[in-house]
Amino acid sequence: MNALINADLFRAVYVAVSKEETRYYLQGVYIEPHPVKGVLLTATDGSRLLNAWDEHGSVDAPMIVRLTPDLLKACKQRTVAHRAHVSRLVHIVDGTARIVDADMTAVALGVNDCRVDGAFPKWRNVLPRIDANTPCSPAGFIFNPKLIGDMATVCEALGAATGGPIIATSLYGADAISPVLVHFGKCAIAFGVVMPLQAPMLTDLHALPAYMDANRAQDAIAA
Repeated sequence: MNALINADLFRAVYVAVSKEETRYYLQGVYIEPHPVKGVLLTATDGSRLLNAWDEHGSVDAPMIVRLTPDLLKACKQRTVAHRAHVSRLVHIVDGTARIVDADMTAVALGVNDCRVDGAFPKWRNVLPRIDANTPCSPAGFIFNPKLIGDMATVCEALGAATGGPIIATSLYGADAISPVLVHFGKCAIAFGVVMPLQAPMLTDLHALPAYMDANRAQDAIAA
């Protein structure tokens, strides 16, 4: 089983890989052929999902791929000041991964089978059902801050893959308990999905905290 994948896109999606040992089938990136051209890369840990399209990638059969920390580190190319950034590639041959430069010169070699056995979930079933009338970031969403903070890593990797900085994300959802769609600036080859926390509202999201108003602060102290 062979594949050739943009390493920056791979490491962007890898942010959503599960760390739970019992969910071993989520501990890698699912690589599958795109129905028109290239490959789709998908990872999820149950709370979030990331997907990217590598138009120039290739894979001869769907597979779940997990990389060692050293290989993941090697995915990131050091930008040379006098030339444009060129993404490295994840090259998988007979199940063994290596990281190569654009000219196929090896940068880091894997020693074990990088494939993860098991069936990847039907990830398309969890995608938000939204349309042009769905509000952007409606009040009431509550997120795990770790999941949102990790989106900065995704933006950095996607920026490296596309050759330009990504400085904004947008959240779209139909209500406060449904999956929320994440867009990364104007990047048209990736998206994310984040699940809001199923938690009661802890504060009034439409107002500043009580301590900013003298009367409300006095009431809070008295209580």
